Amino acid sequence: MPEIKLLATDLDGTIIDSANDLPFYVFFKEKLWNLKRNNGTYWVVCTGRTLSSFKRIFAPMKVMGMDPDFIITSHSYIFSISPFGYVPHLLWSIAIWLHVWKTLKEAQRMLDEWRRFLIRMTIRTKVLINKKDQILLSFDSADSAQIAYSMLLERDCMKVGIHVRKYGNHVEARIVPFTKGLALNELAKQIGIASDNILAIGNGRNDISMLEEGIAEMTGCPV
Repeated sequence: MPEIKLLATDLDGTIIDSANDLPFYVFFKEKLWNLKRNNGTYWVVCTGRTLSSFKRIFAPMKVMGMDPDFIITSHSYIFSISPFGYVPHLLWSIAIWLHVWKTLKEAQRMLDEWRRFLIRMTIRTKVLINKKDQILLSFDSADSAQIAYSMLLERDCMKVGIHVRKYGNHVEARIVPFTKGLALNELAKQIGIASDNILAIGNGRNDISMLEEGIAEMTGCPV
């Protein structure tokens, strides 16, 4: 098994789950320091939270003597830990901000286009949710929902970060940030670590991009 040189973990639901996490913190700290001592492993926390929100929720682990080497906040922005605090990677932050802005606009345009197209497919289609980042449609039968679901999947919607799912007569399309993978890949390049030596752990739809082959060859999903 390849050595773990970079450990990338989601935050909420992965390493922080409830108010009774103290036994896990002790266990995780021991395993983390073993990795650092034996492999020189870096630890990066990848979260959808802002930096200020991360600091607040991460405080119990910090008190326990744990601090990541890097943080990816808002699914996108890389920070390093230094004696002066959290230092942003400015060039990456500017580039990813532009990328996220353009991709979000395209995803919103596609969602609106899909909503109008699917409503025209049948007179019994009902719009249950119609937001900039989410549509939820109810069809008159499971078969109609399956056809609509398949049509959306054919459009390769994950390229712009749109996740589609079907349950019963319902089809939902939601914009899910997919930039964790981009940011993790950029960080790995900056510190010279190959995907073979990256272990990424996450439990949500917004973690999928960092669990993909080519980003991290070792992956985990807590249940």
